[in-house]
Amino acid sequence: EAAGTLQLRAGEEFQLAFHTDSEVTTTIEGNDRIDRSINALTYDFRVANVDAKGTMQIAAKLSHASFDKTAPEGREVFDSKNPPGADEMTLEMMLYKVVIGETFVLTVRPDGTIADISGIAETIENVLDTKMSPPAAEREQARVFVGQLLNEAGLRDSLTRAFEFYPGKQVSAGDRWTRTSENLTVMNFL
Repeated sequence: EAAGTLQLRAGEEFQLAFHTDSEVTTTIEGNDRIDRSINALTYDFRVANVDAKGTMQIAAKLSHASFDKTAPEGREVFDSKNPPGADEMTLEMMLYKVVIGETFVLTVRPDGTIADISGIAETIENVLDTKMSPPAAEREQARVFVGQLLNEAGLRDSLTRAFEFYPGKQVSAGDRWTRTSENLTVMNFL
C-alpha cells in the first residue's frame, strides 16, 4: 500500500524538465504558414515548508530555457546557458534571459493540486529593479513584458502537469485512478 499523495519534506530539492515539439500550420487567404518549435524549460524546486496536513510551500524558479524555432522568416535558436549577444537577441530571448533564476512560491496540496502561486508581483519588481532598470516612464510597459512569462495563469497551466498525477488517497498495487485537469495553454505572441 502507498499513500498516493505527494509527500515531500522541507529542505528537499528536485528538478523538472518540460520538452515540447510542435508544428503549427496557419492558413490565411489560402496560403499555408508553417511554424516549427522545439522548446525546453527546466525548473528547480525547493520545499520550504510542509504543514501538518501535508500542504507544501515550494520555492520554484526557471533555471534553464532553450528553443529552436523555424518560421518562414527564418530560424531562431536560444539557450539560456549560452545566450547570443545583445545585438542578436529577440524580445522572446530577452524575456527568458531576465526571468531565469527568479523565484516564486507554489502552495501544493498533498494530492498534487496547486492551491496558490505567490510572489509573482515581487519577482517581477525584482527583475525590473535588478536586471532591466527601465526608465520610470517605461516601467509599466516593462512590467507587462515580464508578466508574459511570469503570470499565474501561465505558470499554473504549465506546472500543474508536474504535480497533479497523484490520486490524493491511499492506493494499493494495481489500483487505478483518473485525474482531470484543464490545459489552458496560454500563448503570447511577441
